[in-house]
Amino acid sequence: MAPLTARPGMTRTRSVRARRARPDQIPDNHRFAKRLVGRLSESTRASLAYFRIGNRQRNRNSPFFPVPPPLPGYASFPTPHTQQVVHGGLGSKEEAMLEWLGVVRMADVDAVRWALASLQEGEPDGPVSVRRANPWVARLARVRLGGRARPMYRDRQILWPTHWATGRSAPILFRQTMRHELAVAAVFARYLARGDSWTRDRRPRSMMDHQSDGVATKSGSIDLIEVELTVKKIARYKMIHAAHSARLAQGVSRIVYVCTDEVARAVDREADKFLFRDHRSKLVTLPALDGQGRWIASIAELWEGTHSKK
Repeated sequence: MAPLTARPGMTRTRSVRARRARPDQIPDNHRFAKRLVGRLSESTRASLAYFRIGNRQRNRNSPFFPVPPPLPGYASFPTPHTQQVVHGGLGSKEEAMLEWLGVVRMADVDAVRWALASLQEGEPDGPVSVRRANPWVARLARVRLGGRARPMYRDRQILWPTHWATGRSAPILFRQTMRHELAVAAVFARYLARGDSWTRDRRPRSMMDHQSDGVATKSGSIDLIEVELTVKKIARYKMIHAAHSARLAQGVSRIVYVCTDEVARAVDREADKFLFRDHRSKLVTLPALDGQGRWIASIAELWEGTHSKK
């Protein structure tokens, strides 16, 4: 065929209209699919149309586009203008665990075992077995409310809530802060097993204020939890301990540092310099984590505060 232009490699092609197949040229399987789509319900056709449009068009037309009803056991279809709500098909235990995962964002199987133990009646003696935790993790992944992976640098499976469950994107497992987030989830789950309630700390009110990793409350006792895997710059500890002193004066019961052995020595050393003597005994350091954020200490030390400075 003669080229259209002088440019090499370009040849004459048929027009788009000429390439379209006539109705009598449609294969039988295409005809069957066309008849099948015609018999689908309105909600199913809306679901197919929702996934056919692009992300940009979906975000632009989402207030007016027909959103199909949620499937049983799944969350509603994610749009920028709809609240992600988990619908029927889940028990109270699954809903409580999804709420916990929505707060911690990700957790390994060890933290999941302690969180499941917190849902039992009474105060548990320890976490549930791996045999009981793994089916729950598999069920959450099967209904597409939880994602899971086991990176080669971790010896445990990692679980996180999917966009269907919380409306958030999946976490990046190769971030530098991933170890810290898993360690926070491990400490959070152990406080839940004791019967405490856990919330995120308030945002800093100024440049000199400090936000802890969590707030645990039980029977009027308030603990500010700090999870540390690496030593901060020495100059930062003066500002952090000044913020801790202000929080202790406002009614906080304890400042609990769950950290590595190296961080515990640094925090104790700087607290001796910057904390007032009446507040010094309320700062507890517990070297319960290794460098990878795994729990390596006895849980009894977390409640007794045996590493606090007297």
